[in-house]
Amino acid sequence: YDPNPIYIGAPSEDLVEQYEKLSQERKAKVYRDAFEHIKALEEGVKADGYDGRTIRKMKNITVAFYRAYKLLREEFGLSERQIALKLGVNNQSLRNWIAWIEANRSLLDISI
Repeated sequence: YDPNPIYIGAPSEDLVEQYEKLSQERKAKVYRDAFEHIKALEEGVKADGYDGRTIRKMKNITVAFYRAYKLLREEFGLSERQIALKLGVNNQSLRNWIAWIEANRSLLDISI
C-alpha cells in the first residue's frame, strides 16, 4: 500500500463524534475540578476565621511593617541585623519576610 501524500483521508464520523464527546467530558471535568478547588479554598479561609476584613487588616499591617523597615534602613541607617535584633527575630527570617513582601508588591499595592 502506497499512500498518496496529497490525499489524506479524514477520520470517520463516528470517530469524530467520540472524540468530541470525550473532549467535552474532559473539559467539563477540568472546569468542575477547578471550581471545586476554588470553593474549597474559600471555605478554608472562612473556616480559619479569615474574612475580608481580617485579610485587609493583615495586608495593612504588612505594608506598615515594610514601610517601617524601609524607614529604619534608609533614614536611620540600621542594618538588617540590627533591625532583626530590635524586633527580636532571626536575621534570616527578616530577610525572608522582606523578600516575600518585595516579590508580592502587586498583591499588597505597595507604591514605595
